[in-house]
Amino acid sequence: MKFRYFFIIILVIGLLLQFSRMVRKEDYFSIKQEITFEKAPAKNTTYTFTNPQKILVYYNKNSEQSKRILKNLYEIFKFAKIDYTLKDIGEITPTKEYSTFIFATDTYIGFTKEMFDSITKEVNEGKSLIFLNMTPYNPFNPMAGIKNFSDSTLDASSGIKFTEKLFPGIDSYEPSAIMVSHPAMNKLELENDVKIFAKSSENIPLLWERKIGQGRILYSNVSFFADKIMRGVLNQWIAYGNEWYISPFLDTKLMHIDDFPAPIPRGDNEIIQKEYKMSTRDFYRNVWWKDMVDISKKYNLVYSGFIIIDYNNIVEKEKMKRISDLNLKDLALEGRELFLHGGEMGIHGYNHDPIVFDDNKYVDFKKLGSFHGEVKVMSQQVQGK
Repeated sequence: MKFRYFFIIILVIGLLLQFSRMVRKEDYFSIKQEITFEKAPAKNTTYTFTNPQKILVYYNKNSEQSKRILKNLYEIFKFAKIDYTLKDIGEITPTKEYSTFIFATDTYIGFTKEMFDSITKEVNEGKSLIFLNMTPYNPFNPMAGIKNFSDSTLDASSGIKFTEKLFPGIDSYEPSAIMVSHPAMNKLELENDVKIFAKSSENIPLLWERKIGQGRILYSNVSFFADKIMRGVLNQWIAYGNEWYISPFLDTKLMHIDDFPAPIPRGDNEIIQKEYKMSTRDFYRNVWWKDMVDISKKYNLVYSGFIIIDYNNIVEKEKMKRISDLNLKDLALEGRELFLHGGEMGIHGYNHDPIVFDDNKYVDFKKLGSFHGEVKVMSQQVQGK
């Protein structure tokens, strides 16, 4: 009789523990979305701006560099919901309605004197002019404060160091030569009234401002605004060049660990053996992960791991191999460690190969090449279609 009660108690405890485990797993893998992205109604829809912001962007459809800068501009303006008009360098357009003029090009072939005179007049009357790429053949160079420069450009100016405050965080941003290497006009002689914001490692002025009449010019003696890594600097450089500028910010930290949990490579790694005298598996467990845990505590990080099962190229279910017990053990252990230290897990995939239908008749690869309809329209504009 006592044994029966004892057995029932053990069974109840076991069921409670199992239920607890299920509830905890549901917390980890729940896809319930508690945040809504629906826009609330505007508090005041009758306000009229006396000085609305509108930007005219010039690019060159025949320049690959110009198209790359334009792609970064598009992403920035889409995110900040900035109203802008895109024109090819040879087009003539009225300038009165625009508050800022941006040149996202490395060549001015086709640019008309009529537009040069019109924009010069607008800037003198209080508007802004921003250049996002250097070229010795920019007709506005003297107006931007360039008195003289070397006949040859420096092909690999490196790094960037800010000498004036532009935006918190960016002011102390000093990427290395490995991250930022770009052509620049060398041996510049500038007017005394320019305000230099940034220089290269070679002490070459890269970004500066010059007041012209009631307006101003922001000049970029760089080529790196075509690089994705410089979008943040590009956004703040444009923001500084406008009377007002609203841009959303995500004040948070994100830590994405790609391929984690993942199968640990078997055997020994030459470098790991030389430095740590241990196997690759022991290194991952006893060195790398412990360091990652310490870093997360020091900087208050939440790790987002994305599990991958194998590194083969199989895309057919029938050919997928059975996962070895050792790999399953590693994956389970890594996942448990991730959860134990407050992390979250996403699914990267079985491997790195996308799974599609045999005949691909349901896959529109042309649409996959564009993010959405707006990108497609912009792409057609860039290509002059």
